[in-house]
Amino acid sequence: MKTTALALALVIGLSAFSWYEAEQVRKKREVALIRDTVQLYIGRPGHDRASDLRAAFHPDAKLLFTNDNGYNQLPFPDWIARIEASNRPPAERTETISSIDVAGNAAVARVDLGYADTHITDYLSLLKIDGEWKIVNKIFTRIPKDP
Repeated sequence: MKTTALALALVIGLSAFSWYEAEQVRKKREVALIRDTVQLYIGRPGHDRASDLRAAFHPDAKLLFTNDNGYNQLPFPDWIARIEASNRPPAERTETISSIDVAGNAAVARVDLGYADTHITDYLSLLKIDGEWKIVNKIFTRIPKDP
């Protein structure tokens, strides 16, 4: 009887360990896919910015932020239209994907962007939709650097 109980405990323990290992592999794979989507948001040298943004964001995404006028939101199509209309080369900056937290088909990524005169922190909400990670909301804050 003790041998059977011990064998059963061993099987359960090994099954739990195998599940845990498989879950860790799955999570690493998802984090890599999320990182790819976030990299499209950040931009890739030599690639069309608007095209990369369209690939990263869900068409119904919103940008949420506060400024002197209080709470604001900007639908993704309006933001992409502004980017296309500006026709400016991207400003020189540093970029860091500071964190990615994923649970099932939802994730949050933090991106820090350092410009000469300001620092921007973005929090990107992502959902896995039809097998692809898409940014569905972006909230951000802009902090001016001391002169």
